[in-house]
Amino acid sequence: MYETTPKLSQFAYLKAAATNNTAAPFLAGQVNIFVGPDFVGTGSIATVAPTEPFDLFLGVDEGIRVKREEVKDKTGKAGLFRNRQKKVFAYKITIENYKDKPARVIVYDQLPISANDDIKVAAGETLPALDKDTGKLTWTLDLKPREKRDLTFDFTVDWPEGKPVQGL
Repeated sequence: MYETTPKLSQFAYLKAAATNNTAAPFLAGQVNIFVGPDFVGTGSIATVAPTEPFDLFLGVDEGIRVKREEVKDKTGKAGLFRNRQKKVFAYKITIENYKDKPARVIVYDQLPISANDDIKVAAGETLPALDKDTGKLTWTLDLKPREKRDLTFDFTVDWPEGKPVQGL
């Protein structure tokens, strides 16, 4: 499968799930990575006990294209009798599979989490799986060969007027 966090990187990373099926542990350190007979790079692993499953990241795959763009950024007043600022954010993530075979792609993004009771974050209606404690958004896509998919999400931040808000 592939994993991507378009907010941080425009690349999709190939991830393999493996199990240590030997009687000895795999010791932590550098590993050479091959896909079939082809050397694709180096990586590292932590110590893996016998029969323990582990994940191995095999690097960027240029056959999966990722793009994230902001499609709405609207600031205005909020509250009927209170002086509050409100800002709506909306994003579009485009994932394209240029490969000749299907690809499972896990896409991560995040909503902001307010640490201040005066600052409110309201999630939009078009969200995927959301971890409310961390704000983590997760989409799991099964893309057909040459398929392109758009993902959209939005949220609103509301805060007292004149109060500085950082990280928006």
